[in-house]
Amino acid sequence: MAKPIFIMRIPIETVKAFSWEQFETVSRKLQRKLKDYHVLTMVDNAVTEAQFECFNAGNVTEKDIEDIKEMVFNSIKEIQ
Repeated sequence: MAKPIFIMRIPIETVKAFSWEQFETVSRKLQRKLKDYHVLTMVDNAVTEAQFECFNAGNVTEKDIEDIKEMVFNSIKEIQ
């Protein structure tokens, strides 16, 4: 079975508050931790808060997605 695709859309204002290096650090950390997913991290000027989507997620539960979101927010807090 193909891996699920996890997409994280981050508002441009959030990225401006950090450096690009910090943004890349969070993105790389997420990719390393989510080995069972294809991970895309996008800067999106059309969103006002972080948004998460998961595609091709036949066996992925809502709890799994919530755990991933928490991991993302914890990673962001670590670099603040």
